[in-house]
Amino acid sequence: MNQNPTDIIKACLRQERAAQQKLFTMYNMNLYISACTYLHNEELAKEVTHETWIDIFKGLDRYDDQKSKLITWMKTIMIRKIWKLKAQKNNIVDLDCAQHMPTHDDIVIDKMSCDELLSEMDKIPKNSRMVFKMYVLEGYKHKEIAQLLDITESTSRVHLTKARKIMKERYASINQTIG
Repeated sequence: MNQNPTDIIKACLRQERAAQQKLFTMYNMNLYISACTYLHNEELAKEVTHETWIDIFKGLDRYDDQKSKLITWMKTIMIRKIWKLKAQKNNIVDLDCAQHMPTHDDIVIDKMSCDELLSEMDKIPKNSRMVFKMYVLEGYKHKEIAQLLDITESTSRVHLTKARKIMKERYASINQTIG
């Protein structure tokens, strides 16, 4: 079978079992490792990865290769599942997976406890919160975020700046209350 993801996707849409297996083989380990990074629990990571594959195959007809890379689209599905799971189980968020150079604001945010972070993140407006999670937690670049959310790169940067400012202010407020 051809290695071209576009051809594999077309074959998957025709319900060709060999193509589905090929797509799974090509991307499963990458998705599983990402799930492990966030969940720190192999069983939950396996469960989320499995559920992600179900959604990938159900929604493959909605994938647009002009808007995003296939792995980015797949990870977006997975990240949404993880966020939903974390909200249900109130698990810990790990900020060590951020894939960018830390700024002063990032260092402040890293010092927050996980419970503080989760609680305070809910106070960020929805769009800014989404950009913040994608940039800080998943390590997406502004260009990728812009494509996924159908916004401009500068709008992505504005949302991230706004979210960081809110988190920094909330952190300072929490520390003054405790201190």
